[in-house]
Amino acid sequence: MSVAELRHPWGAVRALLAVLALALSGFLAFPSSAAVAQPDQVQAQAQAQRAPLQLTRQPQGLSAVSRLQFFEDTTRALTIEQVRTPEQEARFGYPNDPLVGKESDRVLWFKVQMQLADPAEATREWLMLVPTVSTHELRVYGPYDAQGRALAAPVVTGMRHPWSTRPAASEQMAWRFKLPDAQPYTVYFRVESTFARIYDVSVWDLGDYLQSTQDKRMYDGVTYGLLLGLMVYGLVLLLVFGEGLYAFYLLTCVCGLLALGSFNGHVLRYPFANWP
Repeated sequence: MSVAELRHPWGAVRALLAVLALALSGFLAFPSSAAVAQPDQVQAQAQAQRAPLQLTRQPQGLSAVSRLQFFEDTTRALTIEQVRTPEQEARFGYPNDPLVGKESDRVLWFKVQMQLADPAEATREWLMLVPTVSTHELRVYGPYDAQGRALAAPVVTGMRHPWSTRPAASEQMAWRFKLPDAQPYTVYFRVESTFARIYDVSVWDLGDYLQSTQDKRMYDGVTYGLLLGLMVYGLVLLLVFGEGLYAFYLLTCVCGLLALGSFNGHVLRYPFANWP
């Protein structure tokens, strides 16, 4: 458009309309290009989700949630041999949303594939943590190699079983394992519970996990020490004065110590480790 046309009133209007039309055409073209790119992004995300979990040492644990596949065992009777058949393997799928409190009185089978990101870490001992203290039963199978051989014996633990069945002696459900090389391995675990929970499964270096719980163990030790001190104090008062009131005080301290130890699992871990 010439300078003379721009000087004309209608020429300036036409120029403005031309600019607006150009901007509008670019705006309308943008969603179409985004729509073309969106399936590629979804496909790339799906492929990344299906890739084995790359095990690397993370100070706060490596989340395995995005690699978890699961299905519900409505019969509540499937064995690991049946689960690993092609018919049942086809039932595994990734959840569309996090499994939060949806497993009430259900039996769920989980599957996760993992491999070492660095072959030099074959000597490292790992810990798979299922953050729950109230699961009725947890069964862990594997890791299985590409030929279907299990590297370790199954682990069965949970509230229905003695504390001594927990491989890591942890308050939360944890399982210790090693991977001998950088090949992909598959782990299965079966969860039976009637309590709502979040399956925020993570993989830890064993030493890092123990270090992360050090503050809690120190707090527990201080709390137990205070309660034991109060128990001794109450016992001395009872023996000196012989008042029934001090007997109730002593009983309160004993009940508080047992309650705290039960919540933390220490009562089952130490005095009654082999009790169901």
